[in-house]
Amino acid sequence: MRNRIVMAFCAASIACTTSDYGTLEAASLTVSPCEDHQPRTFAPFHFEANLMRWFAAEGVATIEMRTGYRAATISDIAVLQFADTDDVRRRFVQDPATRFSVDGDAIRLSVVLSQTCPDATQPLVAVSGSLAFREFEPWKGGHIAGEGTVVLADARSDRSAVPLVKDVRLAFSMKVRSGPPYEDFTNWR
Repeated sequence: MRNRIVMAFCAASIACTTSDYGTLEAASLTVSPCEDHQPRTFAPFHFEANLMRWFAAEGVATIEMRTGYRAATISDIAVLQFADTDDVRRRFVQDPATRFSVDGDAIRLSVVLSQTCPDATQPLVAVSGSLAFREFEPWKGGHIAGEGTVVLADARSDRSAVPLVKDVRLAFSMKVRSGPPYEDFTNWR
């Protein structure tokens, strides 16, 4: 039994010591409802992810940034989606200084605070913003890193709604890995 505990601790330590990170920061953010059907204001707002996952299929890809190694339905999570990964890669290779529009179509960002605000059932979404990459190598063993600034709004309202918070700073860095916990379904070949 003692050996199992030691091995589990070592495995958890190794899993948590990557250089991957994802952050979202803003001067203030109010989520309504947050808990007990009441709004809550975070000033400053700080989201920090320590599990970074890359999912890609047929040119569409997602970076999942999650707090902790718990189920996505009970974790705070930010999801950055790319409608055309090949286009992003091509444009980045042509000009690494390219700024990409976070417009809800080509690149989308959604934030769900399921752990922090269990009553919040809808994501906050970026209705505008821009993103720059330091690295964009979307293959196993590659690195993806970047930063940007977005405007978040409540997903229950339309895109013309008044934003909840402007100047939300996003930063992330990750190595693309396979196998658990980085993939839900792993090809063991």
